[in-house]
Amino acid sequence: MLDGYVVTQLLYVALPLGVEPPDPDLDDAEFVNVTALNLRMSEADRQALLERNSVLARARALVERLDRK
Repeated sequence: MLDGYVVTQLLYVALPLGVEPPDPDLDDAEFVNVTALNLRMSEADRQALLERNSVLARARALVERLDRK
């Protein structure tokens, strides 16, 4: 599994108060996709993230985005 702990910790900072991150027991692809679908971003940015070639590439892009918050 990708380092779901890192993504989850970044989500706690990025998500609005009271919003829970996705279940960390989801498989990698599902976790990244659910996270991307629930973050505030333009549809173009979301589509670009979800169209990356691999789950790892999507996860890295997601971490970069979350780390900027």
